[in-house]
Amino acid sequence: MTLPVHPDIETILENCVETMRSVILPELESEWGVFCGALLTASLTYANELMKSDRGAQYSEELSGALKSIQSTLESIPDLAFSEGRSPYQTATKALVYAQANPGPIADEISQVLQPVLMGQLEVELAATSPFMEGWGAARATRKIFGSAASKKSVTFEEED
Repeated sequence: MTLPVHPDIETILENCVETMRSVILPELESEWGVFCGALLTASLTYANELMKSDRGAQYSEELSGALKSIQSTLESIPDLAFSEGRSPYQTATKALVYAQANPGPIADEISQVLQPVLMGQLEVELAATSPFMEGWGAARATRKIFGSAASKKSVTFEEED
């Protein structure tokens, strides 16, 4: 007799997603329950994909590499020295804000180097969130949420004296 081998986290998540999608969601009667179940399924799918590939670390490395390639240009901008300890996203944001406010050769170089890197990362993340978008679209198409009492609830704020 051998001890059972526990499945890895990826297998657990895949099984949860499939169970939600094929067993639980078709049996739900509540519109709100169906919607929440669809979002839970999307969340599990997204988490599973994140576990397969640490895109955050990869993106940070890509952006750091792009910043290093224009380091001499960045050093010519006041208060914008690139350093290993600072978030590459903070540096890139400041550089792009500078480029927008100061047109010219420096701005052109910053934009030509950083924008393709950031746009590529954005495209991947938008694609990764497609399960969420599909869930919202399905709910809207079937009017399961956008016509239910849950969507008509409003929040009001009272001013304090």
